[in-house]
Amino acid sequence: MGIRSVQQPEGVLISVEKPLSQFSASWDVSRHLDTVPVLACMASMLPGRFVFKGVNNLIYKESNRLAVIQEQLSRFADVEVDDDQLVIKKKSLPVVAEKLFFNSYKDHRFVMGFSLFALRYEVEIEDADCVAKSYPDFHRQSVIGGLNVIG
Repeated sequence: MGIRSVQQPEGVLISVEKPLSQFSASWDVSRHLDTVPVLACMASMLPGRFVFKGVNNLIYKESNRLAVIQEQLSRFADVEVDDDQLVIKKKSLPVVAEKLFFNSYKDHRFVMGFSLFALRYEVEIEDADCVAKSYPDFHRQSVIGGLNVIG
């Protein structure tokens, strides 16, 4: 995608090699379903069209991840699920006066995904402590990285 990340002593440096003005991508994620919540959150904030193929088994995870993606991300993007694929096309991001609220449905992958919105907004995530299942130090390290997540 032209995005590069480098671990440095003070944190992770993220840079873009080319403009993301109208980026489009298509991935077969059938063997990498755990990446979809975070990638879908990212896609809902970027211009372009993103297609995730092989997503039907997302309904059998900690939450029905396809339903959560549709419910939570439809505020920011056109989200369609059809024929074993998820398609996300960004809308304009909303003007938010205070903070964005998300429900994690007690699914650690959504806590990590919804936290990406904290790059732009103040974010509150219900049941955010469930992230400890896979990343016990997530909250402390996200604050060090500059994310403002409450929950």
